[in-house]
Amino acid sequence: MVNKYRRTLEIDGKCKICGLCEEDSYHATVYCTKAKALRHEMRKFWKIPEEKAFTYTGKDWLPIMLANCGKDERALVLMILWRSWHLRCNIIHGSGSETIANSRVFLLNYMSCLRNTPEDGNQTKGKTQVSFLPSTNGNLMDTGQPKDKAIIMPTWRAPASGTVCINVDAAFSETGRKATTGIIMRDQSGSICLAACHPTTRSSNIEEAEANAILLGLQIARDYDFVPSSVLSDCFGAVTKANCHSRINNSAWSIYEDIHQLKLYFADCSISHTRREFNTTAHELAQLAKSLELGHTWVTPLPAVILDIAVKDPVISTSMNE
Repeated sequence: MVNKYRRTLEIDGKCKICGLCEEDSYHATVYCTKAKALRHEMRKFWKIPEEKAFTYTGKDWLPIMLANCGKDERALVLMILWRSWHLRCNIIHGSGSETIANSRVFLLNYMSCLRNTPEDGNQTKGKTQVSFLPSTNGNLMDTGQPKDKAIIMPTWRAPASGTVCINVDAAFSETGRKATTGIIMRDQSGSICLAACHPTTRSSNIEEAEANAILLGLQIARDYDFVPSSVLSDCFGAVTKANCHSRINNSAWSIYEDIHQLKLYFADCSISHTRREFNTTAHELAQLAKSLELGHTWVTPLPAVILDIAVKDPVISTSMNE
């Protein structure tokens, strides 16, 4: 804004968001109230420098600060600055609808996707094995092990009391473009509240089938009066687009728009990526749905076939109501 003012393209150089002072690149990405709010939110999930480290010390403030950060911290700081600029542009030039909460979800999932991308760049499918463990806050962290010797920790993060965690998965057949969905919902004790096997609408690819699985999980939760705290899918492409509110050129965009609407219905529900090893029950239910002509949804008591699938889950020892 300052540059535009100097070239007589603006009547003044003040920030149009906070109106506190002239807007330069430092103000837009660091000092403005929106940028500060984003950093405050991300400190709940990421380890980034304290606020005093972002003090302007001259034109070289950024490289000086980054030099005092570790490798991981540098990446996180740059991601936050990048997103702060996006928030600024959305307000000045866009609809102004972007929120701090949406940016938090975007950053967490975007960083997870970056970490899960193979270094050789040969990954073509929506699912892949990754060498990261879930940290205590639900994000992915580096195990410190070579990728071909990843440690598999059978841990499960319980949802808050009164809510459920939903795991979803899709099976897709190129023949006829048919897809099926498996859904499992667990409460804070790990007990299964609901299980479902459903054929889904015709899908053009596996990612679209996974997006339909996320949507169906939210729809069933609404229809059966469950309150989801999170929806977990092992397709990070579908998870990323489900958390992206900017329109993208994708054949499944209408599905993602429906997901966005249902997320508004469940205000505190997140959609996150999980490893395939942590999603085995939903995967087996999606495979089971292939043999069923109609969709089925079960609440407790659960049929024996569902219990047999669930007890084999290596991630959690589930106590189920029979």
